[in-house]
Amino acid sequence: DAARGARAERLAGAQPMLQVVAQACQVEGAALYACDGDELLPDAVASIGPAFTLDIDDPLVRHCIDTRELAHLRSTGLQQDAQTRYVAVAPVLAGSDRLIGLLVVERMPFLSMTYENLQLLMVLMGYYADGVDHAHATHGIQELAPAIPYAFALDYARLSRLRRETGIESSVVALVFDLDEARDALFEQVVRSRRALDVAWPARGAHQRAMLTLMPLSDSQAVSAYLVRIEDMLRAQFGTDFATAHVGVYTLPVPAAGAEEALVRLLHRCDLDGNTTAAASADATPGIGAAPAAGQTQAG
Repeated sequence: DAARGARAERLAGAQPMLQVVAQACQVEGAALYACDGDELLPDAVASIGPAFTLDIDDPLVRHCIDTRELAHLRSTGLQQDAQTRYVAVAPVLAGSDRLIGLLVVERMPFLSMTYENLQLLMVLMGYYADGVDHAHATHGIQELAPAIPYAFALDYARLSRLRRETGIESSVVALVFDLDEARDALFEQVVRSRRALDVAWPARGAHQRAMLTLMPLSDSQAVSAYLVRIEDMLRAQFGTDFATAHVGVYTLPVPAAGAEEALVRLLHRCDLDGNTTAAASADATPGIGAAPAAGQTQAG
């Protein structure tokens, strides 16, 4: 029904994830429930093994919600005589403390109840939660600009969250070329020159093509060094620079908030839009108003 569909959308990919957890951690019976804030929604989004009814007031369930930590019978702070139907309850945390779901384990072999196995369970849940959280942000970016490759949108969302939670800066650099044979060789060379950590998106519009480079953990100084390196390379190989070759240069510090809108504004400033295509001569590698005057750098 519609309610179940909404819960499933909240925790996309829950059933395949639960099957992986069951195999890796030898879980025989479990169910995953979505959370809305601290409210646990009572109907399972995914389950394995025999069906069971959730007891929201179970001590392990309450302990997990209150502490945001894995709860089992030997958990610190849990009463030793606590009566529970469950083996363990694990939180699904987006970011450091936002509860988006709860995994309730009802059946697990006694010999599998080890510290290492429970830690593996938490690692798998953390990996899943990270994917769910970023999937929402990535979907938002691709709704505004459908042509953005998934890998680019995903890393952009991750780096925006990194900026929000830690203050660590990342950047986007866009180099915009006219569509003519004289610029083709320059464009192809720029595409080949990306750094190993960068995520590159070669894009093509009606009148221009652009190389969009997402640079993780790179502030304005790192961007300046990158642009100097690219321009030096163009001088050495082609005897030209950004101004002479009429290459537009745009930069965008990945923002902590409003990241989707900022990226769309960059696309428009580069005279491309969110429906542009990947450049025919280059792959969208796991790595845009009118263009500025040649060689001019504009920050987003």
